[in-house]
Amino acid sequence: MNSASRIDTPYTRHLGDAMSIVSETKRSVIHVLPNLLHSLPPGASIRLHAISLTQDTEARIVDKPSLKPVVDEALKLRREYRVPFWEAVLLIARRDSIEVDAVLEAANHHQPMEAFKNIDLVANSVTPETLDGLITSLESNQVLTFSSQITLIDGSTIHIPMLDFRIRPNPENLNLATMIVDHAGLSGHIFDSGNSYHFYGTSTVDGAAGLANFLGKFSLFAPFVDQRWIAHQLIEGACALRISRGKNFAEPPRQVRYVATPGSNRTALGS
Repeated sequence: MNSASRIDTPYTRHLGDAMSIVSETKRSVIHVLPNLLHSLPPGASIRLHAISLTQDTEARIVDKPSLKPVVDEALKLRREYRVPFWEAVLLIARRDSIEVDAVLEAANHHQPMEAFKNIDLVANSVTPETLDGLITSLESNQVLTFSSQITLIDGSTIHIPMLDFRIRPNPENLNLATMIVDHAGLSGHIFDSGNSYHFYGTSTVDGAAGLANFLGKFSLFAPFVDQRWIAHQLIEGACALRISRGKNFAEPPRQVRYVATPGSNRTALGS
């Protein structure tokens, strides 16, 4: 395997005589997803979640005045150095011996997706217009997320590999995200989420064990991937990524690159 000393745009990595093929696009996620879904087996169903953004991550601990200095410092570290918020909060609280028990309790919080409105659809019936209509019907404090879990007609489940990165959108980091996908031997779509990158694979993995194996392997690429997001997906047993506008985002995520990695032996979906 050849390793280049600098990163070119678009990124290619040679594997013997083969290389990853990349293409640059600007399609919205709601236009890309239907192509993937129409390649699933007949009768397969998908699930979307209309999530209410009733409380910010930070709001779970700022109710305690004694924790304000901890939160302020953690937010500054996140803003200036991209340090994960909860990692910073935990370390600062422990360092200064401030409300450690309360911080641990807040950090342990997981909101099950079943607490939100679930929308089940037949996969091959989904169109961009379907998704756009659901987004239009959202309340002002809601976002629409797509679940990785696909239920087949026999009741078994498969998952579309999905990932949330922790790197700011720029040409160098897009190439880094591409390298990570490439090293994992996957093909798929990389989207600019407005704050980082999302990934949707053009393949499926089988059941909970396949999903856990996929997420576990990708967690090894931390800090470039969001390890806390991975932890929540493992608890949930399915991945979820935003496909609508959001509180701080005027547009849905947009595809910025398609990566076709040679040698992937998984079942390919539409691209």
